[in-house]
Amino acid sequence: MRPFAEVDNQLFVVNKEFGSIREASTKSVAYLKDYYTIDTVDEDDSAEAEEGLGKIESKCIPLLVRLAEGDGTFTNPEFADMAIYIAIQYGRTPFTRQRMDEMAVKIANVELKKEAIKIANDPQEYDKFIKDMTTRTPDARVPTREEIAKTADFSSILSEVSFNNGAYVASLFRTSWDIADGLLKTRWVVFHAPKGAAFITSDNPVGLIINRQLKEYEVPAILLPGAIRCFPLNSKSCLVMLDGGFRKEIEHKVISKNEVRKINQMTYAQAQKYVISGSKALLTSLTPPRSS
Repeated sequence: MRPFAEVDNQLFVVNKEFGSIREASTKSVAYLKDYYTIDTVDEDDSAEAEEGLGKIESKCIPLLVRLAEGDGTFTNPEFADMAIYIAIQYGRTPFTRQRMDEMAVKIANVELKKEAIKIANDPQEYDKFIKDMTTRTPDARVPTREEIAKTADFSSILSEVSFNNGAYVASLFRTSWDIADGLLKTRWVVFHAPKGAAFITSDNPVGLIINRQLKEYEVPAILLPGAIRCFPLNSKSCLVMLDGGFRKEIEHKVISKNEVRKINQMTYAQAQKYVISGSKALLTSLTPPRSS
């Protein structure tokens, strides 16, 4: 968060829900306690995943600093490291985790309905289901095949399914490799803000401009053809990844204040809850007035 601070590691954070702006230090934003703790063979609530992410950050952040400062050429391994970092930043957010949970609910309901139909239509499957059920819960009321058949007509059998931290972290790393591979097929351009303008960031730091509505199971959206991917590097630079084929030479261009504002408006709109900047005035200008 330090690259977005303007004075002495000082940041301002707007809570979109309430429209309130508070002052914060760089260490106190974009942080959730125990967000990546996992249970391992040797230890419960292990910080192993957090430590692994820290190693990736230590390796990649200096590369992103070079990128923001105008470096135009990187080696293939350096490109790969930056792509992995950006892919992880896309996935390690409450927004993406919420999408994963929502998708899990949909998938679980589809599978449960399939299972209910199979049990209702096949006497042998029904007998097996009842045997397993009464073995686990002897006092449970035994449903009839007709009742199970009606279950398959429910719009939603389960209303909530949540990934535990272990499943979430495993999915984060697994999908990040695929996302990074996709990002390495795009054209990278660094937009630089002119004097008097600055980029903001948020709790959903990789913004997307897409030309159509997402379908129910389209995750990750970052790989959709035609998507414009915007990743603010600091208050003065924003990496934009475009379709059109990978080029080893990175283009750098200064954009207008109006173009910076459009990217900031997208960043604000796509933030789940918190928007971050070194300028309180900038956040105030982007925050819609609250109705009384």
